Amino acid sequence: FDGRQWKISGVFAAGGAAYAVPAAEMGKERPMGFNVRYAAGPFNVGAAYDINAGDYDTWGLYGSWDFGFMKLFGQYESGDITVNGVATAVEGIDAYSISAKIPMGAWTFKAGYVGVSSSLANKDVNKYGLGVQYDLSKRTRLYTAVRQLEVKRGDGSVSSDVLRWGVGVTHRF
Repeated sequence: FDGRQWKISGVFAAGGAAYAVPAAEMGKERPMGFNVRYAAGPFNVGAAYDINAGDYDTWGLYGSWDFGFMKLFGQYESGDITVNGVATAVEGIDAYSISAKIPMGAWTFKAGYVGVSSSLANKDVNKYGLGVQYDLSKRTRLYTAVRQLEVKRGDGSVSSDVLRWGVGVTHRF
């Protein structure tokens, strides 16, 4: 026991807290946050809460389940942000996602969806993505991904931008 983390018979639990003294221009509020995490076998879940210097709060729930042949991830977050930097204009945001990672030898296939709902009219966003990575070694991998983004415009219409595609290489030193 180190005051923060426990591990008993394959069960893992952790918690944390953060506190910051704000710079003078940030006002009197002091940013702080708390989180907890629990994992047992294929199950992993967490929750977090924070208050930023503008006194806006955010909370989230996060989880994953390892089925053996694939790992499924999900999350939900809710919070407030200022609109265009105006402190009196507040937008409520709910964000949620679900994704999967399927390893097959050196290959890993990925798929995901992210949705963002706004308390303001016609500002919702949906994003869909697919990706694949190929591990050349334990430290080097090639990857590629494609995504589609849909944004609800101010007039109520939906804007679907063209597919975006990326490719790259990662090496850990």
